[in-house]
Amino acid sequence: MAQFKLDGVAIVVGAAGGIGREIAFTFAEAGVKGMLLADVSAEASAEVAEQAKSLASNPAYTYLLT
Repeated sequence: MAQFKLDGVAIVVGAAGGIGREIAFTFAEAGVKGMLLADVSAEASAEVAEQAKSLASNPAYTYLLT
């Protein structure tokens, strides 16, 4: 569970690997309305996006992949 609440949109660069992946999960748990997930691997970032969606505390959460 996140220790803080966020009420905005986040951009995560390098979202498919290590730190970026964990940041995406933390932001989703913290309640962001949406995230732009950027990574060179579209397939891996799509997996992170779906996992983050399952963790999202904001029911309106959505994501965009680049």
